[in-house]
Amino acid sequence: MRIFTINNTPSSDFDIYLADSNLFDSAVEDVEYIEIAGRNGALTVSNNRYKSFTARLECYCIKDMQTNINNFKNYLMSLKGGFILKDSVHVGVFRIGRNDSFKLDDSDKNKAVFSLNINCRPEIYLESGLTEATITSGDILTNPTFFDSKPLIAVKGNGTLNIGDYELTVNTSQTSLTIDCEAMNCYSNNVNCNNDVTLTDFPVLKTGENEITFTDFTEVKITPRWWRV
Repeated sequence: MRIFTINNTPSSDFDIYLADSNLFDSAVEDVEYIEIAGRNGALTVSNNRYKSFTARLECYCIKDMQTNINNFKNYLMSLKGGFILKDSVHVGVFRIGRNDSFKLDDSDKNKAVFSLNINCRPEIYLESGLTEATITSGDILTNPTFFDSKPLIAVKGNGTLNIGDYELTVNTSQTSLTIDCEAMNCYSNNVNCNNDVTLTDFPVLKTGENEITFTDFTEVKITPRWWRV
């Protein structure tokens, strides 16, 4: 039977299974259509982003329905912020979402059927992109997707890092520092270190090969965060 997992907790823990889902359908590009008098068709303007994706999960429970569904609802409500969402059919990928709504149809007393709608980020992330790579200067990271990824970079010491055409320099009193290219934030533990990093743009890992070089750092680690739509 098909299941889904939320933060590695399988729905089968609650005797809940998946009947149907659009979980890994593609998000749509955010595009504006402008109608202009005297011009055939519409002018298309891209906002260079993808819209949030609403995942619809059609679920059912056929055992200890009241107890299991109540426990599942309480589990959902206990989650804070985003969570990782997977299913048993699409291996090696996940979405990040948060609970949006929960509707229970109990018209069939022998089979509880309900819909779960989850507001998700537009990206479908690859689990392989969560693997942290320890970098030696001159290494190449190959982006297997058609989309630039925004990595998580961890460095020790001070130095200069080059990722393709991107360059950043760290001058900090902290022992180690993390550069989150997606959040556009630099920190060490709970200390904000944005003023300790000099860069023009936060680096991305482009499609294909990305050469990585650095000087002076004692350690560089990169979590690439590969994704697709």
